[in-house]
Amino acid sequence: MFPFGMAAAILSILTLGVGIPLVQGASLADIPEGQWAALNSTVNGRLYAAAPISRPCFPNAGSNVTGNTDEGECEAVMQHYMDPETRSNTFGAFMNTEWETCQATSEQCLLDFTNPANPAAFSPPEVCAQGSVPRYYIDVSEPADVQAAFAFARSTGVPLTIKNSGHDYSGRSSGADTLSLWITYVPSFVPEGCDASKTAAAVTFGAGVTQGALYDFADAHNITLPGGGERSVAAAGGYLQVSPDPWQEIIYGILMTAAAVVLREEAIDRALQVKVVVPTGEYLTANACQNTDLFFALRGGGGGTFGVVMEATTRALPQTPLPTVLVQLSGTQSMERELLDFLATNAINYAQTGWGGVIAPGTGMVFTNPLINMSQAAAEMASLEAFATNQLNTTFSLTLQPTFLSLFNEFLLPNGVPVGLPFLATSRLIPADNFQTDSKREELLDNLIPVLDSALPLIFAVAPYYFKDDGETSVTPAWRNSIWHVTASTFWNYDTTLEQKREIYANASSNMDALRDITPHSGAYFNEADVHEPNFETSFWGDNYDRLLQIKQKYDPDHLLDCWQCGRFEHFYHARARLGFLLWVTVTAKYHHEAGVSLDKHTLFAALEKVVYAHPVLACRLQATGTSHTTPPVWVRLPFVDLNKLVEFRDEDSAQLETILETLYAAPAPSVDDVPPWKLLVLQDGTLVFAYEHTIGDGQSGMAFHSALLSALREASLSSVAEHSGILSKFPTDVALIPPLEDRMDVSVPFTMLVRELSKGLLPTWLRKEVTAWTGNPVPDAPTYGMSVHLLHYSPEDAKQLLQLSRSHKTTLTGTLHTLALMVLSGLIRKLPDADEYTSVPMVVPISLRRYTNTPPIAFCNHVSAYSAIHPLLPADKGSDATISADNFPWDLAADLSATLKQEAPYSGRTIGLLKYLSGKYDEYLLGKLGKKRDAALELSNVGSFPKVDKIQPEGPTEETNLDDTWRIEQVYFAQANPTLGMALTVNVAGAESGSLGVSICWSKSALDEAFGQEFLAGFKAGLHGLLGSRPS
Repeated sequence: MFPFGMAAAILSILTLGVGIPLVQGASLADIPEGQWAALNSTVNGRLYAAAPISRPCFPNAGSNVTGNTDEGECEAVMQHYMDPETRSNTFGAFMNTEWETCQATSEQCLLDFTNPANPAAFSPPEVCAQGSVPRYYIDVSEPADVQAAFAFARSTGVPLTIKNSGHDYSGRSSGADTLSLWITYVPSFVPEGCDASKTAAAVTFGAGVTQGALYDFADAHNITLPGGGERSVAAAGGYLQVSPDPWQEIIYGILMTAAAVVLREEAIDRALQVKVVVPTGEYLTANACQNTDLFFALRGGGGGTFGVVMEATTRALPQTPLPTVLVQLSGTQSMERELLDFLATNAINYAQTGWGGVIAPGTGMVFTNPLINMSQAAAEMASLEAFATNQLNTTFSLTLQPTFLSLFNEFLLPNGVPVGLPFLATSRLIPADNFQTDSKREELLDNLIPVLDSALPLIFAVAPYYFKDDGETSVTPAWRNSIWHVTASTFWNYDTTLEQKREIYANASSNMDALRDITPHSGAYFNEADVHEPNFETSFWGDNYDRLLQIKQKYDPDHLLDCWQCGRFEHFYHARARLGFLLWVTVTAKYHHEAGVSLDKHTLFAALEKVVYAHPVLACRLQATGTSHTTPPVWVRLPFVDLNKLVEFRDEDSAQLETILETLYAAPAPSVDDVPPWKLLVLQDGTLVFAYEHTIGDGQSGMAFHSALLSALREASLSSVAEHSGILSKFPTDVALIPPLEDRMDVSVPFTMLVRELSKGLLPTWLRKEVTAWTGNPVPDAPTYGMSVHLLHYSPEDAKQLLQLSRSHKTTLTGTLHTLALMVLSGLIRKLPDADEYTSVPMVVPISLRRYTNTPPIAFCNHVSAYSAIHPLLPADKGSDATISADNFPWDLAADLSATLKQEAPYSGRTIGLLKYLSGKYDEYLLGKLGKKRDAALELSNVGSFPKVDKIQPEGPTEETNLDDTWRIEQVYFAQANPTLGMALTVNVAGAESGSLGVSICWSKSALDEAFGQEFLAGFKAGLHGLLGSRPS
């Protein structure tokens, strides 16, 4: 069922004053020049086209890349390519160049970081592509610039990104085809709205102020402002919102574990006030006394999520001398393990007494402590000195750094993280529990050593273990319970292929599994985490996630600052399924092997493994978030999939298929947290029933499943299949979910359409067309189950004849079957006792939008909308009381419908666009339909012919394989069930690989009397018989 008849619901929401974004998801290329000019005028000429930093070096550039080749500028780029200050001050540059690259296609504009002057990187045929560098940016100088950008995004649908200094390791500050906000804004303290008890020594700085500027300022004024490990990092933007920063751990703040008396806070704890422009357009002050929910979210919830920070105020700390230990290694791997074993044994004691720092495996370590003097430090580190000098025979030194800046300049600045190259990090927080016993420390080291075998492994000791959670910040509680923060990083170069990059990502993700397995209740620092972090909601934010989602919905109701998760259609389907209104969608296929081979469990499981790995949504489920049902659910990747729970081998065969489907539709689909929302019933004669929730795909997605399975079975038939446990866990990390519909096409609702929908809710009841329309029995007062399912099969010859007959009359199979259904319904309605009350019948035809979203038929997605119309009842001579034949069939009606569908298809996404005007209040909308008239009488859904299956060839040299001797699909049936709110009748059509046609006719037992349904079935079959001149097989 589709979200039609929403006028009353929309009207009620508008009455409440809910804001309405007019457009969403537009491409920048579609925005008229006049609108860009108007925006540029609004921001006082600070709107610019962006180009990658390396553009001056490339003679060849993509058509959408601005700028020109310039030898002098190229020389400057080469000279400063690896310089963080240059990259921070250049919009088209990011610290890690994978975020200048479109990672899906590998389009890029990169130099060779090992030798930036290497002409092989930029000489023809190499082409400079825009990659993920935003097309346009606003150089923000005041809050009004951000407000203008939000208004522009809301009215045009242009997606936004926010860039500060470009240090975001997770790539949130770049984005292809986006408008970026470049935050370079610079402008005794009591937080606004607070009383004098909140007075504190503090420093206020603009969002563009760098850490280096703060360090110099603090040192000159005899205070300490600890921060990130790069001078070029902007202090008030994403850094503040994602802190703790592990490089800060090395030197102060978090890493210092905190001084109960002096240095108690990490960066987010020290924040006293933030001024931020939120997506609603307001410029707000957030602190402990006003907008406290926003203040909570900004202190750990993530940059670029809740708004654009313009200014921050942070607590200033006293200047304190820092006893600092340096141990340098130059030995074997066994020496590395010995040092790690010693540090793990003493880790909890170090954390409790204030020591923290960085451990660089194979190189050494730096630890510091702001809480003690030199004599205390010498006593506490005596055992480490003895161990390092006597057992490791290496260098140990203890020095006193007079200030934070001297520590930074001596130990951190010369050894910063490299920039100007693609840099991939994964990480894990190691809780104190893993250090408690000898056996746990041994287990930790056994799993840690392989993870550290990366290009740049680092262990940050202590983290904010000393700072216990006061509930005032949104950083994951796992930070407060952790002793070590382990990172493993790798990189590649400009000439790394797309396949090699995919392998790098996959390996980096799987390598961290060893630490994930022994820290199941911990998490990761999300600014340096795996791009494909499993269960990221819990890993990054823990118990704070639900609250953060509610805050996000409050300050960004139009989702102008969204990342991908799920679209409105999926949210709508999720609500229907959760309320018990939506049952399984099924696509059933009968598999046959020419050699008589049966489908055994291990062969099927091996093939299903390939299918699940190719379609990641089959290993996911939509998970509700927050306490409010209006909060969009999110896709959650399950840690594993157990096929034994999803695949059921049955004793029946296809002769009992109608009964099997009716039984399946007799109850709502169960919701189990660790099981994806699909199942597969395997019948004895090779018939496979794929049942799935509409949340993971439309009707064509079920066809895609069987296409992928058929391909995998054919591949399996060319090689031996080993015994399979049914457990799938090594999911590819380079295969993403298909983006939701509104991210792939314009679903904006024209004002005239919106007014038309609203007018339906304003018309008096007696003036509405649907009052005299027949739609079956009313919707029941509560969810109901039970469907009658009837299957018709037509041979390839009959199917071909029906198609040719339709085309000869300038219509389609959909047009023919829709008109036939209208004829039969008209005749039956006229025979009803209350026939005089009805003059029309509403009918719905789903329309696939994949051609407009460039999505192939073999993909899983919900890229579908529908066309609905209220048809006048056909006169008696064209109803079911007449004998239907090709000669008396109303082909003109069928042709008109086909022409209308063709004309409406490109704009039918607007129907889905109406969903946004419900503002997530889908429960209210759906529950409001109970006890009311149904939206339509019949839905005719044609999922089309079976998707083409790629030919599979065995690996290695072999004789040519005859695929006629392998698996085939002979019959396909598509069916769906929404007995409570759905149409009274559904006619579903699907084509098999063999060319045969499967038709399912279903009706809700609460929507139709059984006798009426049986008469429709008989009339529809007789009509097809009349058109074909032969009976269905």
